[in-house]
Amino acid sequence: MIGTGNGIGIGAGNGLLSSTWGAGEELFKNDYFVYILEQIGGDFLRGRIDGEFYIDDTTKFFDYFSGTIDNKPYSGTSFYNTSSAGWVSIETTQQAQNLGWSGGGFRTTTALNLNITQSFNFHIALKSSQSYDFNIIVGGAANSQASVTFGASAGAGIDFVLPRDGRWHSFEIPAQTLVNKGLSVGQMTAGQYYLRFELGNSVGNGLEVDATYFYNPNVEMVTQQAPEAPAAPPAPSYTDLPVPEGPALPAPTGQLLTGFTIAKSYAQESFVIPFSSGTNKSITGFDLFNFCFNTSSNKKNQARASYHEQGDTYNIRYDVVKNTCPYNPKVLLKTSEHQTVAQGAIEISSNSDVTLGTNKSITVTPNIADLQLLFISFEWEVVPGSNNQNCDNEEFRFGVENFEIYKS
Repeated sequence: MIGTGNGIGIGAGNGLLSSTWGAGEELFKNDYFVYILEQIGGDFLRGRIDGEFYIDDTTKFFDYFSGTIDNKPYSGTSFYNTSSAGWVSIETTQQAQNLGWSGGGFRTTTALNLNITQSFNFHIALKSSQSYDFNIIVGGAANSQASVTFGASAGAGIDFVLPRDGRWHSFEIPAQTLVNKGLSVGQMTAGQYYLRFELGNSVGNGLEVDATYFYNPNVEMVTQQAPEAPAAPPAPSYTDLPVPEGPALPAPTGQLLTGFTIAKSYAQESFVIPFSSGTNKSITGFDLFNFCFNTSSNKKNQARASYHEQGDTYNIRYDVVKNTCPYNPKVLLKTSEHQTVAQGAIEISSNSDVTLGTNKSITVTPNIADLQLLFISFEWEVVPGSNNQNCDNEEFRFGVENFEIYKS
């Protein structure tokens, strides 16, 4: 085994020189060949970058091999704690299990020149929460390659140990080590892959990669000071997000479906609100339902309207008092509890119907034949990586108050 990661924790490098920015001495050197680095870090190195190897979608591309990997949502901030986006964040798909392998990486259509010496270092920051072995392959002149294996623990064939704690860890790999593993410095070949990732053959193996570059550690440190990172916006919460007042609604018509509200089945989770059979049995005026991402299936809050007859018109009124939901909330009419849009559910909301604000109103006369139950559902589609979110995370909430339904 070659070694373990230095700089455990977000924003750590090899010796912190700025308590706010988190830049280590590795950014105060010279002769950088940059693969992955967010904007503020790139601006700080401006004038000292000899090789721009980062993806530009013009001559340098990121390829996903046979659909075995895909993008996953970013977690936290960048390695240098200056950005919420701009690094590589990928995970394996079902296709990786189907094919028994996975991979993807950086491809160039021009002949890049890796003009370094063996005294350079290769710096890379990684984080993952899954326990699996993976390879990072660095390409060089004439399509030469050096493969480095990262494990969750030490063992045969493991070059570096990456703790799987969901935190950033940085690694300094001498260029000499990569040369010993097969890398040649100098002119690359047009069309070759020059940084690749192999993440195994299980579904959901995640990896985030940042602060990836060669640099010359054997030069005087520059005297330039690292810029301060922009102040992070305050975390959204139910109490500090102003709710715009919408235009007054006209007086309602029809029968207000009234009755009772059942309790949530779990704190801060979705729940089903039934319109019971018979007269004057329904819901109205409950304080808040507050969606939370914490399951791997579609999340929804829905009301069941009993004894729908074709031609019935529904006027749905509510206030959206929370919307920090990144996964496109919407309002659906459904004829069964688990019906999807693909199976015939009708989306009745527009974008303005789910934005933050009071006095929302949707009126619809669905072309649906008589049936026992009609579901009115607030929900969203689950996307890769959205399951198992912390229910205390205010960035993943959608809340409604003053919910009423009039039927005519």
